[in-house]
Amino acid sequence: MSLSCNKTDRSAELAPPLGGARGKRFIRVAIFLTLLWEPWGTNIVSSVQAAPTSVNSFEGPTTSWKVKDTDSTIQILDHSRVRSPVHSGLWSEKFHLVSSGGSFAYAATAIEMASVIEELSFALWIRADRPGLQLAARVVLPRSIDSETGKSLTLKIYGNTYQDVGRWQQVFLDQILHKVRRQARIAQSGQPGKVDAREAYIDQIMINLHGGRGEITAYIDDLTSRSLVTRQSDSQHLVADRSESSGLPSQLNKNQLRKHDGPAISRTIQYQGEPFAVLKKIGFNGILLTQSPNAQQLLEAQKHGLWLLSPDLKAIRQLSRSAAAAPAKDALIWYPPSGGEGLSEIQLMNMKNLQPQMTSAVDSSAMENIFTQISPISEYPLPLHAAFDSVPAPRVDLSYSEIREQVFRAITEGRQHFIFASRTPLNDPNAANRRRCKALRLVLMEIELLTPYLCGKVATQRIDSGRPNVRITLLKKHRGSLVISKASGIYGTYISRPITDSQKVTVPDTPATSRAFFIRPFDIRPAYRERVAGGIQVETHGPDQNSAILLTSHAPQIRETAKQIAAIKHEAQAIFHWLLQEETRLHRATCHHLEKGPFTELNPNLLLGITREIASEKWSTKSNTQDSHTLEKDLKASQYLRSVQWKIWHRFATTLGPPTRQVALARFDTLPVALAWTELLAEARLGDDLLARSLNDHFTDAAGTWNIANASAMQPDNGFEVTRDANGQEIAIHLWSKRKKGTGNASPLVIESSLLHLPAGQPYIFQAEVTVKSLATSQKNNVLIFDSGQGSERGQPLKPSAQVHQCVLYRRSPPDGKFAISIMLEGSLDVWIKNMTVRQLLNDERSTDRENPLFLANPQGL
Repeated sequence: MSLSCNKTDRSAELAPPLGGARGKRFIRVAIFLTLLWEPWGTNIVSSVQAAPTSVNSFEGPTTSWKVKDTDSTIQILDHSRVRSPVHSGLWSEKFHLVSSGGSFAYAATAIEMASVIEELSFALWIRADRPGLQLAARVVLPRSIDSETGKSLTLKIYGNTYQDVGRWQQVFLDQILHKVRRQARIAQSGQPGKVDAREAYIDQIMINLHGGRGEITAYIDDLTSRSLVTRQSDSQHLVADRSESSGLPSQLNKNQLRKHDGPAISRTIQYQGEPFAVLKKIGFNGILLTQSPNAQQLLEAQKHGLWLLSPDLKAIRQLSRSAAAAPAKDALIWYPPSGGEGLSEIQLMNMKNLQPQMTSAVDSSAMENIFTQISPISEYPLPLHAAFDSVPAPRVDLSYSEIREQVFRAITEGRQHFIFASRTPLNDPNAANRRRCKALRLVLMEIELLTPYLCGKVATQRIDSGRPNVRITLLKKHRGSLVISKASGIYGTYISRPITDSQKVTVPDTPATSRAFFIRPFDIRPAYRERVAGGIQVETHGPDQNSAILLTSHAPQIRETAKQIAAIKHEAQAIFHWLLQEETRLHRATCHHLEKGPFTELNPNLLLGITREIASEKWSTKSNTQDSHTLEKDLKASQYLRSVQWKIWHRFATTLGPPTRQVALARFDTLPVALAWTELLAEARLGDDLLARSLNDHFTDAAGTWNIANASAMQPDNGFEVTRDANGQEIAIHLWSKRKKGTGNASPLVIESSLLHLPAGQPYIFQAEVTVKSLATSQKNNVLIFDSGQGSERGQPLKPSAQVHQCVLYRRSPPDGKFAISIMLEGSLDVWIKNMTVRQLLNDERSTDRENPLFLANPQGL
């Protein structure tokens, strides 16, 4: 007997027993009836797929709702995904708008065509600062024609309204069949023909955000549907089958601009001058250019079947004429390959009209990069989005597991564009690029393998794993599903806690006849499954940090996936074995530096014992990588390597962290830098106040000592001034903001002194006394102060208080030697910055001009 429940449906029922003669006889009869029905089912005009309960938790930073119908002037102040407040998961969707009157402003999100049946219902969680928000849905009547538009007639049906102000409340839309029939009778009075409600379906869920005149802030989360039955026509099935079997983009109509064209799943690399043939061989199907493609690039793209993605102002203007609104200035344009592989050079040279038909614009802000390397001249990686180039890096390439972790994170967020950031050409003849090429090749093999299950319309659902360090996501399509198991990462790092054992997970609303397979570029193997109440139970694979399980009962799909894996498995095994050898060698090099480091707070002998464990395994380049025994051995060794690195990293992070303050803790490979920073901080002495000395040497009026470097960031409700005291000695910076918190995004003000210059790469400390006063009653206003070269992630937040705050920033000067600080004011504030000092961090025994100077970040507690 087994029991199952999920987040939205707390009821549980016993799974019917399958053992015994009666159970086995029931299974045989069910299989016979299924085989008997299949030939006849293909002649039905539409097919029906049922999903008893599904939840859309609106995860990830991309918004799902759009404001469409309104009878008043609506100003949207903020529409975004936010991490707080949320009802469940990590994200919710926020609307902050102002209405001048009227009675409705509908925000809508598209869903699959849901047949109107008596059991169908929807529910949505809402939190707002005003009551009156109402859940609704748009119903399409395919058998009735609207006399005004000539299209299928549409109706609106309504649910209950939101009343619990300031709290999460679940609003419902039920009795849908009854409401549709009633609205159809009402619509009959305005239509000359008969209004036929048969075969009606819902294609949009809507919510009336209008709460009256004035401002309203609302948060939306967890859209639940029950007894949802989707309907698809035969033509739609045919298109879906083709896209799933090949995963290739369809050809463009040369006389039209199509709205959603582009690769089915884009695998795009940031172009750094490599030959297109090299990028195609690695596995990319798109190239991101910094400017419009020239004729030679278009020719090469056609030859190798590559898509080009680039900004093109002329194309954007042309596209905007046919669109309701012009795209953003930073929009990108897809250029599809009009040719294909197999064309000869002569054929290509003789082709006329080389300019391919462009597709629609893509907002570049919606495409998050997958990093493949850190800055070539910086000692810390890019996930904190704050790199500036100052010092050489010990290792610039990210490992295979670090790149793959980013890809799986993007998959769980429902992304279909994979843009790989690159700083140097992939064909450069050095060890870092060889590792990066092989890692990308293996990652792209896996993306291509998963493409049929990621492209098109995919329903994403979070599954409760019962463990905080494991995140499991279900990606559902009409003929198969993917269960993605991913280890939860540590914020701001590439580190994740190793998964040491397997676990059983209940996958809801999955047919009992589905078969389960682990799929990787190396192999395909059956996974444990068991029928339980509400779905089936599968067992995730413990040794793999990120794994994909295919659930399907469609035999041709299984055969096609197995055939695809068989074609690449030997190459994939060889690459994985080579990468494991490299990672083991680099791991030993890092451990060697750690053992040599003069770190007294950890026991060096204990560290030595941990790091020597990995050295007991000898790797032979002559081993047969096609042997299954070698593959299993490599997979276990890879898991063991990550476990050892986790132990060492966790010791350092516990003592030196957190990673958001000590940026060298973002990766295992940069732990020696974190160790060196601790050493320098313990031994360094402070130099003279460089700021005071510079001002004494260049005595001038107060206004000339500091200025706003980015004057365009100043808003009408912001202010800035520089003052001196009565003696003309102490300088103070005065800033103020009268903006209400949440009304638009606050931009940082970069304040710099033209009189102060530091040697490039010079470690220094900035200290100041800061007074923050709130000009509004709310206490949620705050100030964020950070070095302009280091990014806001490691800034120092200050809240309004009667006390004087001590601001301390440990930094390294940028290459141009300019000293600047960034200040972000959020809300209505008055800020005074006084007693500022800038001092070099000097060390008698070490020179700051050595080849590999240390990178500095705020230590723990500051």
